[in-house]
Amino acid sequence: MSITQIFSIIVSAIVFFTVIRTLMKNKLDESNSIFWLLIGSLIFVTAVFPNIVDRIAWWLHIDYTPTLLFLVSSVLLFLICFKSSMDISRLDARVTELAISYSIIHEENHQLKLKLAAYEENHQLKLMLAAYENELVSPGGCLKPEDG
Repeated sequence: MSITQIFSIIVSAIVFFTVIRTLMKNKLDESNSIFWLLIGSLIFVTAVFPNIVDRIAWWLHIDYTPTLLFLVSSVLLFLICFKSSMDISRLDARVTELAISYSIIHEENHQLKLKLAAYEENHQLKLMLAAYENELVSPGGCLKPEDG
């Protein structure tokens, strides 16, 4: 086994370990973890069977084998960017939806606070009026004489 093959096997093991660890910590969702596990598998297969890349290049009529690796890497990077763009668009729409909901709830909360303040003020005025009337009216219902 060459140093390149050993290095590739180590890299694929690191990819597997990292993906499984981040999946366990809920930092990576299942669809992304499957994608990264496939990439790790691809690295492992090409490390264990290096002639497979030559055979695929020959089958696709690619004369220079590293061109195939560059092509596959470019396609994978394109797919990663495309999926990330889709996720960003979905999350952006969700953030907009949540911001609108927050604004509506905030405004409703403000209106309810104003109504509560008005109710409390009205209630205090009624209590003050009742207390004032109790001072002016005797228990029998007659007006109290003015102190003067």
